[in-house]
Amino acid sequence: MRILTSRPFRTGAAALLLSIAVAVAGCGGDAGAPSGWAGTIDTLANGAVLVSNPETGLWREGEEWRLVEEMRIGSMDVEGPELFGSIAGLVADERGRVYVADAQAHEIRIFDTDGRHVRSFGRKGGGPGEFEQIAGMDWAPDGNLWVMDARNSRYAVFDTAGTFITSHLRPGGHIMIPWPGGFDREGNLYDMNVISTPPGEFRRGLIRYDREMEPRDTFALPEHEGQSFNITDAGGRRRVSASVPFSPGQSWTLTRAGDVWMGVSDRYRLHRVSFAGDTLQVLEKPFAPVAVSATERDEALEGLKWFIDQGGKVDASRIPATKPAFGRFFTDEAGYLWVSSTRAESENSGYDIFDPEGRYLGHVSSDLQIGYLRPMIRNGSMYAVVQDEMEVPYVVRLRIEGR
Repeated sequence: MRILTSRPFRTGAAALLLSIAVAVAGCGGDAGAPSGWAGTIDTLANGAVLVSNPETGLWREGEEWRLVEEMRIGSMDVEGPELFGSIAGLVADERGRVYVADAQAHEIRIFDTDGRHVRSFGRKGGGPGEFEQIAGMDWAPDGNLWVMDARNSRYAVFDTAGTFITSHLRPGGHIMIPWPGGFDREGNLYDMNVISTPPGEFRRGLIRYDREMEPRDTFALPEHEGQSFNITDAGGRRRVSASVPFSPGQSWTLTRAGDVWMGVSDRYRLHRVSFAGDTLQVLEKPFAPVAVSATERDEALEGLKWFIDQGGKVDASRIPATKPAFGRFFTDEAGYLWVSSTRAESENSGYDIFDPEGRYLGHVSSDLQIGYLRPMIRNGSMYAVVQDEMEVPYVVRLRIEGR
């Protein structure tokens, strides 16, 4: 199904996203900067605000936020609801109850604030309240839980007890797992699919639906061709691809305001873009390239065995000697930006934290291996999927101390 744009897309603004000139029209906001901050805030010629951060954040010693684990759900070998197969979604409600979508079991499990199983709902199938492929979920502003069921091509809606309410058709097309969509504060739903852009081209983009589930607007994601190893057919068409380990890539995330943060990790620069395609904010921060260790390089090559087994050729010399500037990122409900930082093999991972104005506050360290799902911040806690050394998934609640 083709999804057409409801207005001309500003392709110029999207192209500008990754190549904004740093010539400024004038100083924009240093007068309001906090005492001790050594960065600058300028206004670019296109009206975007450029926040140039120093290497050191605003937090003084002892002011750093800390992630303290206070609850863990999961099991490696005990049968029951705590044994997860494939976690496709994780959210918490206002009462602190945790909802875990297990795509392998085709169900959603509810746990109380102490991690005890309360109930489960859903099963495999195409009927009301059943799932074929859970891709993700999010809370609507009215408090109901929306579950994106990719193979049934629909959004299933439940109340907090797991009672099925209704469902809405999801147009076919592109599917991304985990689901990157969700709601803004106004109740508009965002989803990723294939959209039409002038002059009649098709590309990946976001669709914004209003409260009546009518598509109202689209946002074409800037195209970025990452480095990859490829298997091609006789006609030279790419058949199978594998990303080159540690090569820079493009990441993006939605905000509750309906904007999009995005960036390419060849340098530490992120852009906040409105759904109309206008660049609103640019933040940058210096970073020291981190070397890829011999162990990390060997593990990355071992992870490409599936590609080699299909006949793919891997040129190890194409693996960069240093890691990208940053990893994935997300915003919390207060507008703070959490950027997964690049660290040496011997150092703990964690996040660089930027306030809503784009100023770098400091680093939040974590010794946990946070998985592929975007964490959720709610009521002063982070809810995340982590993995142990055996890659067994667990759900954890981390208290954010110092915030």
